[in-house]
Amino acid sequence: GDEGTLTDEYLREVADNCAAILSEVDGVISCHNEASDVSALNSDVSVMVGADESLLALLDTADNITRLTNRAYDYTLGALTELWNVNGGGPVPAESDISYALSHTGADKLKFKGSTIEKIDKNLKIDLGGIGKGHATQLILEYLATTDVKYGIVSLGGNIGVYGAKPNGQTYKIGIRDPEGSGVIGHLYLTSGFV
Repeated sequence: GDEGTLTDEYLREVADNCAAILSEVDGVISCHNEASDVSALNSDVSVMVGADESLLALLDTADNITRLTNRAYDYTLGALTELWNVNGGGPVPAESDISYALSHTGADKLKFKGSTIEKIDKNLKIDLGGIGKGHATQLILEYLATTDVKYGIVSLGGNIGVYGAKPNGQTYKIGIRDPEGSGVIGHLYLTSGFV
C-alpha cells in the first residue's frame, strides 16, 4: 500500500522481522556469540558436518573475496583479530604471538564438501566481521522489498543500504563522519545500493 496504510502495528511487525533477521545472522556468524556456528567452527573441532546453508553461502562469498583480493580481506584471520582484541582496544601483542597467530591462517587450510567443513589446521579461526554487517544489511533489504514499506534506509553500524524511491524524488543523502572529530566531512548521494 501507500504510506497512509502503514499502521503502527504493521511497522512494528516489519521491525520485529528485521530484528529476527539480525538475530539469525548473529546466531550463525558472530565470533562473539558463543552459541554461533562460527564459534563452534572456531573451537577445537576439525570437521563440522551438516553446516548451516547460510554459513556455507557466506563462507563461499568470504572465500571468493579473500582470493580475489589476494588476502587484502581474509576471513581466516580470526586467531589474529582475537589476539589483538580489536573490539576491546588492545594491547598490542608480542611479535612472537603475532607470528604464531599468522601461522594458523589461510583459506587453503579449510576444505568444503557439500555441507561439511574440514579444518586442516584445528587452530584456524574464522572471522566474518568484515562482511557480516553487509550481509545482514542485504538480507534486511531483500526482506523489506517483500513488504508494503516502499523506501528507506537500513543502517547497521556504518553499513548503510538504501532502497526504493523517495516520494519527493530526491536521492538519499548519506553523511560521512569526520574520523578525527564529531562532524560530517562530506556526503554521498544514492538512489540505491550500499555504503
